Amino acid sequence: MGTTTKTLYDTDFVEWADQTAALVRAGRFHEVDVENLAEEIEDLGKAERHRLESHFESLLMHLLKWKYQPRPRTRSWSNSVREHRFRIQRVLRDNPSLKASLPQVLVDAYEAARFSAENETGLDVIALPESCPWSLDDAMHSGFGPGVPVKQKERGRSKRASTNS
Repeated sequence: MGTTTKTLYDTDFVEWADQTAALVRAGRFHEVDVENLAEEIEDLGKAERHRLESHFESLLMHLLKWKYQPRPRTRSWSNSVREHRFRIQRVLRDNPSLKASLPQVLVDAYEAARFSAENETGLDVIALPESCPWSLDDAMHSGFGPGVPVKQKERGRSKRASTNS
Protein backbone atom coordinates (compact mmCIF):
# COMPACT_ATOMS: atom_id res chain seq x y z
CA MET A 1 0.00 0.00 0.00
CA GLY A 2 1.47 3.35 -1.04
CA THR A 3 1.80 6.30 1.26
CA THR A 4 -0.36 9.33 0.71
CA THR A 5 1.23 12.69 1.26
CA LYS A 6 -1.28 15.12 2.70
CA THR A 7 -0.77 18.72 1.75
CA LEU A 8 -1.77 21.86 3.61
CA TYR A 9 -4.69 22.03 1.16
CA ASP A 10 -5.91 18.66 2.53
CA THR A 11 -5.35 19.39 6.21
CA ASP A 12 -6.20 23.12 6.65
CA PHE A 13 -7.97 24.73 3.73
CA VAL A 14 -8.17 28.18 5.33
CA GLU A 15 -4.44 28.27 6.03
CA TRP A 16 -3.77 27.03 2.48
CA ALA A 17 -5.97 29.82 1.08
CA ASP A 18 -4.28 32.48 3.20
CA GLN A 19 -0.80 31.28 2.21
CA THR A 20 -1.75 31.01 -1.46
CA ALA A 21 -3.13 34.56 -1.49
CA ALA A 22 0.04 35.83 0.18
CA LEU A 23 2.24 34.03 -2.36
CA VAL A 24 0.26 35.43 -5.29
CA ARG A 25 0.35 38.97 -3.86
CA ALA A 26 4.10 38.65 -3.35
CA GLY A 27 4.57 37.48 -6.93
CA ARG A 28 6.03 34.17 -5.76
CA PHE A 29 4.08 32.21 -8.34
CA HIS A 30 6.59 29.36 -8.50
CA GLU A 31 5.63 28.44 -4.90
CA VAL A 32 1.88 28.39 -5.53
CA ASP A 33 -0.03 25.10 -5.38
CA VAL A 34 -1.19 25.64 -8.96
CA GLU A 35 -3.32 22.52 -9.37
CA ASN A 36 -5.44 23.12 -6.28
CA LEU A 37 -5.65 26.85 -6.99
CA ALA A 38 -6.95 26.16 -10.50
CA GLU A 39 -9.51 23.73 -9.09
CA GLU A 40 -10.72 26.29 -6.56
CA ILE A 41 -11.06 28.97 -9.24
CA GLU A 42 -13.14 26.59 -11.38
CA ASP A 43 -15.30 25.83 -8.34
CA LEU A 44 -15.99 29.56 -7.91
CA GLY A 45 -17.45 29.66 -11.41
CA LYS A 46 -19.52 26.55 -10.75
CA ALA A 47 -20.85 28.10 -7.55
CA GLU A 48 -22.16 31.10 -9.48
CA ARG A 49 -23.91 28.83 -11.99
CA HIS A 50 -25.44 26.87 -9.10
CA ARG A 51 -26.60 30.11 -7.49
CA LEU A 52 -28.28 31.13 -10.74
CA GLU A 53 -29.89 27.70 -11.07
CA SER A 54 -31.13 27.85 -7.47
CA HIS A 55 -32.87 31.19 -8.08
CA PHE A 56 -34.44 29.81 -11.26
CA GLU A 57 -35.61 26.74 -9.35
CA SER A 58 -37.36 28.90 -6.75
CA LEU A 59 -38.88 31.13 -9.43
CA LEU A 60 -40.20 28.20 -11.46
CA MET A 61 -41.49 26.39 -8.38
CA HIS A 62 -43.57 29.42 -7.40
CA LEU A 63 -44.84 29.82 -10.96
CA LEU A 64 -45.88 26.15 -10.89
CA LYS A 65 -47.62 26.61 -7.56
CA TRP A 66 -49.39 29.69 -8.92
CA LYS A 67 -50.69 27.79 -11.93
CA TYR A 68 -51.40 24.32 -10.53
CA GLN A 69 -52.44 25.15 -6.99
CA PRO A 70 -54.30 28.40 -7.51
CA ARG A 71 -56.02 28.33 -4.12
CA PRO A 72 -54.90 29.72 -1.85
CA ARG A 73 -52.62 32.05 -3.80
CA THR A 74 -50.60 34.03 -1.35
CA ARG A 75 -48.76 37.31 -1.45
CA SER A 76 -45.59 35.46 -0.42
CA TRP A 77 -45.70 33.49 -3.69
CA SER A 78 -45.82 36.64 -5.81
CA ASN A 79 -43.18 38.27 -3.60
CA SER A 80 -40.96 35.22 -4.08
CA VAL A 81 -41.41 35.39 -7.85
CA ARG A 82 -40.36 39.06 -7.86
CA GLU A 83 -37.46 38.43 -5.47
CA HIS A 84 -35.99 35.57 -7.50
CA ARG A 85 -36.37 37.48 -10.77
CA PHE A 86 -34.39 40.30 -9.15
CA ARG A 87 -31.72 37.89 -7.85
CA ILE A 88 -31.40 36.22 -11.26
CA GLN A 89 -30.87 39.62 -12.89
CA ARG A 90 -28.22 40.47 -10.30
CA VAL A 91 -26.32 37.19 -10.87
CA LEU A 92 -26.45 37.79 -14.63
CA ARG A 93 -25.33 41.41 -14.22
CA ASP A 94 -22.31 40.28 -12.22
CA ASN A 95 -21.61 37.26 -14.47
CA PRO A 96 -22.71 38.12 -18.03
CA SER A 97 -21.03 35.00 -19.44
CA LEU A 98 -23.73 32.91 -17.72
CA LYS A 99 -26.33 34.24 -20.20
CA ALA A 100 -25.09 31.71 -22.75
CA SER A 101 -26.00 28.85 -20.38
CA LEU A 102 -29.53 30.07 -19.59
CA PRO A 103 -31.37 27.53 -21.77
CA GLN A 104 -29.68 24.62 -19.96
CA VAL A 105 -30.03 26.32 -16.56
CA LEU A 106 -33.77 26.63 -17.19
CA VAL A 107 -34.03 22.92 -18.06
CA ASP A 108 -32.02 21.85 -15.01
CA ALA A 109 -33.82 24.23 -12.65
CA TYR A 110 -37.25 23.19 -13.92
CA GLU A 111 -36.57 19.54 -13.21
CA ALA A 112 -35.81 20.38 -9.57
CA ALA A 113 -38.69 22.89 -9.39
CA ARG A 114 -41.20 20.16 -10.32
CA PHE A 115 -40.16 18.07 -7.34
CA SER A 116 -40.09 21.08 -5.01
CA ALA A 117 -43.59 22.06 -6.16
CA GLU A 118 -44.76 18.48 -5.58
CA ASN A 119 -43.36 18.54 -2.04
CA GLU A 120 -44.88 21.91 -1.21
CA THR A 121 -48.31 21.40 -2.76
CA GLY A 122 -48.98 17.72 -2.29
CA LEU A 123 -49.74 17.46 -6.02
CA ASP A 124 -48.45 14.39 -7.83
CA VAL A 125 -45.41 15.29 -9.92
CA ILE A 126 -47.08 13.69 -12.97
CA ALA A 127 -49.71 16.47 -12.78
CA LEU A 128 -46.95 18.95 -13.65
CA PRO A 129 -45.57 19.29 -17.19
CA GLU A 130 -42.40 17.29 -17.81
CA SER A 131 -40.72 20.22 -19.52
CA CYS A 132 -40.86 23.87 -18.59
CA PRO A 133 -44.06 25.39 -19.94
CA TRP A 134 -42.56 28.89 -20.02
CA SER A 135 -39.93 30.52 -22.15
CA LEU A 136 -37.03 32.31 -20.50
CA ASP A 137 -38.53 35.63 -21.55
CA ASP A 138 -41.92 34.82 -20.03
CA ALA A 139 -40.47 33.46 -16.80
CA MET A 140 -38.38 36.61 -16.37
CA HIS A 141 -40.96 39.18 -17.47
CA SER A 142 -42.10 41.26 -14.49
CA GLY A 143 -45.69 41.37 -15.76
CA PHE A 144 -45.93 37.68 -16.53
CA GLY A 145 -48.11 35.34 -14.55
CA PRO A 146 -48.94 31.74 -15.43
CA GLY A 147 -52.00 31.38 -17.60
CA VAL A 148 -52.13 35.09 -18.47
CA PRO A 149 -50.29 36.26 -21.57
CA VAL A 150 -48.09 39.30 -20.95
CA LYS A 151 -49.96 41.48 -23.45
CA GLN A 152 -53.34 40.65 -21.87
CA LYS A 153 -52.03 41.67 -18.43
CA GLU A 154 -50.61 44.91 -19.83
CA ARG A 155 -53.96 45.71 -21.52
CA GLY A 156 -55.74 45.10 -18.23
CA ARG A 157 -53.44 47.57 -16.49
CA SER A 158 -53.93 50.23 -19.13
CA LYS A 159 -57.74 49.83 -18.93
CA ARG A 160 -57.65 50.24 -15.14
CA ALA A 161 -55.39 53.25 -15.45
CA SER A 162 -57.72 54.93 -17.97
CA THR A 163 -60.84 54.24 -15.88
CA ASN A 164 -59.16 55.61 -12.74
CA SER A 165 -58.26 58.88 -14.49
